[in-house]
Amino acid sequence: MADKLYLNSIDLTGEYSPSWSNIPNDTWRTILEEYFYKISDSFAFMNVYSENDLSPKYLDFFKNWNLEKMNLVEVNDDIVCRFKLNDDCKERLLRQDFSVHEIGMFPPRNIFEYDEKHYYYEFDELYFFYGNKLIGIFINHENMIQFENLNEQELVLLQKLDKSISIDIIDEAAFQKCIQDRHVS
Repeated sequence: MADKLYLNSIDLTGEYSPSWSNIPNDTWRTILEEYFYKISDSFAFMNVYSENDLSPKYLDFFKNWNLEKMNLVEVNDDIVCRFKLNDDCKERLLRQDFSVHEIGMFPPRNIFEYDEKHYYYEFDELYFFYGNKLIGIFINHENMIQFENLNEQELVLLQKLDKSISIDIIDEAAFQKCIQDRHVS
């Protein structure tokens, strides 16, 4: 089993390494359609234990989603609610707009001025599963996709992604070494 990371335009050797860029929408869509949607049967969000957790503080972003609740599963010392990865959810996840929510403030103000009435909410992590096996994590604030516990078939599928994407898929161990080396110097 192997762990890989996707970091757009990753630089492990430069002065400011490790450094990388935001994930472009077309890359996001390709990774979902050509990898996760081929092997995943469900998904979950960090800190979401039930459907009620999807619309905190009056945010109704998920009210029109066709969510099929499955079961609770443990991920990284957290218990989350898995939802079936049906066609409706696949289409909505492609848009990536699940990651930022706000009621809005007019005129726009600094994020630190948001209050309960103008609540800002973001899902930090999106998990993909096959059965109870965690196979991937999108970490929103880090613009990072982790491919977890890859078996041979999953590695082959990753290698089939467009070369402009696969060039930025690295071993998690190489990334950790780069970080460790930066802390030592």
